Amino acid sequence: MRATIILLAALTTVLTGSVQARTELYVSPGGSDAAEGTADAPLASLTGARDRLREMRASEQVDGHVHVILHGGTYVLAEPFELGPEDSGTRQSVVTYRAAQGERVVISGGSEITGWQRAADGSWSADVNGDWAFRQLFIRHEGDDWWQRRYRPHLGPFVIAGLTDSPAREGQPHRQSQIDFVYHPGDIEQWPNLGDVEVVALHDWSASRLRIADIDTERSVVTFTERPVYRIGHWWEGGRNPYYIENVGEALDQPGQWYHDRAEGTLTYLPLPGEELGSLELVASRLETLV
Repeated sequence: MRATIILLAALTTVLTGSVQARTELYVSPGGSDAAEGTADAPLASLTGARDRLREMRASEQVDGHVHVILHGGTYVLAEPFELGPEDSGTRQSVVTYRAAQGERVVISGGSEITGWQRAADGSWSADVNGDWAFRQLFIRHEGDDWWQRRYRPHLGPFVIAGLTDSPAREGQPHRQSQIDFVYHPGDIEQWPNLGDVEVVALHDWSASRLRIADIDTERSVVTFTERPVYRIGHWWEGGRNPYYIENVGEALDQPGQWYHDRAEGTLTYLPLPGEELGSLELVASRLETLV
C-alpha cells in the first residue's frame, strides 16, 4: 500500500543518482517534542521536527539526505508551519517530509468543536469563542476516513438595485469599487446579529465576501466594512451583480446547516437524518495558511 499524505513538503527538488547515507527523524501524534526523534522515541509535531533538525545541523549531526517520517494520524496546527532559508536542503542533503509507508497523514488547520448539547427542537449547540470567525465546518462519521462539508444558511440569490454616489477607490476601472450598493427592499433586513451576516457578491471568475457595517432602510443602501475586490457592475449587464447572503440565523431551517452566533459565542447545527451525538467529529477551520 502506498503511503499517502494530505500535505507533502519537499524543501529541495534536486536529487543525485548516487546512493548516500541519510538521516531520519520520526514524528507521531503520540510522540513528544522533548524526545530524540528516533523510531522508538518520535517527536510530536512538524515544528518539533524542524527545530530538532536545526539543532542537529548546528552540531553537525546530519549525515546525507534527511527524511522526516510522519506516522499516521492527524497533526493539528496552532499556527502555520513556517520554513525559512535555513531549513532548505542541498544537493548533498535533500530534506523531505513524508508519510510513513502505508500510513495516512492529515495536516489540519482546524479545531474540533466539542461540548455539544441537544436542544428540544433537535438542534445541537456548542460554545465557541466569539472572536473565532469561520466559514467552514467539516464532519466525519465514526469509522469514515473522509470528511463532509456542511454549509451556513443563505438567502438569495438576489440582484443589486443600483449604485450610490459614494466615492470609488482609485485605480483601474474594474478595481474602482464602492463600499456600498442599493438593494431591493426586503432582500436585506435589519437582522439582530448583523455583524455575523456576510454578503457574497459574484463578479466574473471571483467573488467578494463582505461584512455588513450598516443598513439604511429608508434608502435601501447597505454599507460594508471594506470595499469589494472588484467594482460592482463591471462585468454584468446594466451593472446588476448577483449576490447571496450567508450566516443569517433566521434562515437556519434545513438539516445540514449551521449558524455561528459570535455575539453569544454559540454554534448551532441542524443534524441530518441519522446523525447522532457521539458518533461524529466536527471540525471548524481556524488557519487560512498551513505552510
